[in-house]
Amino acid sequence: MATVIEQTRAYHEEMEKMERLIVKDFQQEAKTHRERLYQSHRVSNLIDKITDRATKLRKLYDDSDGQRKDEISTIGGPHVFSAFYDRVREARDYHKRHPASGFTQKVDPAEALKDEPWVNFAGEESLGKTLDLHDLYN
Repeated sequence: MATVIEQTRAYHEEMEKMERLIVKDFQQEAKTHRERLYQSHRVSNLIDKITDRATKLRKLYDDSDGQRKDEISTIGGPHVFSAFYDRVREARDYHKRHPASGFTQKVDPAEALKDEPWVNFAGEESLGKTLDLHDLYN
């Protein structure tokens, strides 16, 4: 059901939400080393997700199969209103067949920032304050 233009809009919206989460995370000052570490890992994970969405967007904008161009010409052609109402009818039919597919769960940004990312450090490294080279030395 998702059209190329709808996918493009959704990717842009997801990227904006993640950017807002990064800003909100940086607005909260991390006081301890552990908080700074978790904050940097959360931001890094969000940036990785933004990069992934940007790569997908680039592929959509490249339009190698011509699908985006066809969709834009359909929307802006001489029969604009008939094309619009055909798309509305298709959307209604789709949602009648799949009633629960249009709902997304709202994620509270404060809850997303409370998650502690998985950080892999040995016990001797004190969450990255020191570097444990003992295994490499032996």
